[in-house]
Formats: sequence, C-alpha cells, structure tokens
Amino acid sequence: MRILALVLALVIAAPASAGPSQADLVKNRTDAAAKVYTTALARYKAGTATLDQVFTWSANWLRALREAPLKGAKLKTALADHLARMKDLQTSVADMVKAGAAPTIDADAASYYVAEAELWAARGK
Repeated sequence: MRILALVLALVIAAPASAGPSQADLVKNRTDAAAKVYTTALARYKAGTATLDQVFTWSANWLRALREAPLKGAKLKTALADHLARMKDLQTSVADMVKAGAAPTIDADAASYYVAEAELWAARGK
C-alpha cells in the first residue's frame, strides 16, 4: 500500500513535459502563415488559387505577427509589410487582368485590399 501511495505521489508530482514556449508557438504560426501566403500567391499567378486566398493569408501572417505582441516600430513595420504585399498583389492582378488571365473583379478587390491595408497602416493597428 505504501508503494502504491509513493508511486501515485511521484506521478502526481512529476512535472508535465515541457512543450514549446509561447514565443515558439507564435513563431511557428507566423512561419506557417508566411509559407501559405507565398504558396497562395504563386498559385494565384498560376491560376489555381483565388485572390481572396492570397489576401487572407497575408492578413493571417499579419495577425500571427501581432501575437508577438507588436508595438511601436515593429507594429508599423508589420503593417507596412502587409501594405507592400497588397500593393505588389494589386500590380500582379492588373497585369493578369490585362493578359486575360484574371477577371476584372479581381482588380477591384485588389484595390479594396490596398485601401484596407492603407487604413490599417494609418491607424497603426
């Protein structure tokens, strides 16, 4: 009986295996979002993904970065990077629409995404 009590005490008192830190989890999430964004952008240019998927993954990347949490210059940089991605996307979309590889609604949507990113950058959030 004492042995059973001792074993139970050791099991209960044993520390749980240490998992990844919150910083590691944030980094993993950020890296995953960046990877999916890059893939979505390449797939969009190849005609196998939607514009919304590209935007969504750029926004997910920004949200993942904000989990750090970001403040001050780092936040402004993250917001500026998202804006730059949306402007680059808008340029790609315009080229694709001209070539007949994307519908004109994508150009309108890209303009919306740029305007939204500009607003987020201006607000700093």
